[in-house]
Amino acid sequence: MEQRLSLPARRLTPQTGTKEVVFDVKPGEQVVVESGEMVPVDLQILEGAVDVLPWVGAATRVRRRPGDVLVAGSRVMQGHLRGVCTWS
Repeated sequence: MEQRLSLPARRLTPQTGTKEVVFDVKPGEQVVVESGEMVPVDLQILEGAVDVLPWVGAATRVRRRPGDVLVAGSRVMQGHLRGVCTWS
C-alpha cells in the first residue's frame, strides 16, 4: 500500500500561484489534482467538484465538493480540485 501511495503531488504556492511537483507535502499545504490522477495525500477539498473512486479498489464513483474530505489513493475520474493536505 505504501508503494502505491508514494506519488508525486503538485503543491500549489498560493502567494504566487506556482505549482511544483514534490513528494514531501505537509499538512496545511495546498495541492492540485486533475482528472485521471490519484490523490497523493489525505485532503479537504477547497475548490472544484469531482467524481472520484473514493479509495483504492473502489468500483463506484461518488461526487465530492468543497468541504468534503478525500483519502490518499482516491482516483479523480472527472473534474479537478484544489485541496489542503490534512495528512501525508
